[in-house]
Amino acid sequence: MKLLLRAHPPFQQTFWTPSPGAGKLAKAIVSAGGLEAAQLGIRLALGDSPNIKTLLEQYSLRPANVSGLAIEAEGREEVEALLRASFRDSTDFLFIPQPKPFVVYADHDECTTFYSHTRSNLNLAVQAVAREGFKAVEGFARTHY
Repeated sequence: MKLLLRAHPPFQQTFWTPSPGAGKLAKAIVSAGGLEAAQLGIRLALGDSPNIKTLLEQYSLRPANVSGLAIEAEGREEVEALLRASFRDSTDFLFIPQPKPFVVYADHDECTTFYSHTRSNLNLAVQAVAREGFKAVEGFARTHY
């Protein structure tokens, strides 16, 4: 994950992603990339993060605080559940799927940015998320994650 933080992909698009749409958003992302596994690094968690903690407790993991956690998910269901929980809680996170057509950075202000090294891979995510009714933030370029 640290290597990825140094290699900022050139193509990006940000969307407004309010937490009530977390289920639709997670499903769109997983289906867009045909994702089978993922790593999710939580950079910041505001509050208790009840959705993430509930998900982790299902696997007998009981962290005191989810900030700084790196979580791996295997299989489409687990990946989608992890994304859904992370979008519902007020977290800033970096999501690295496998295969890796794109990466995702989401923040607690309900903005989600998709990054890719190719325009065609970025379009996989952008089109899937737009089809679910999420609105692009035009002209915004995130300079960090």
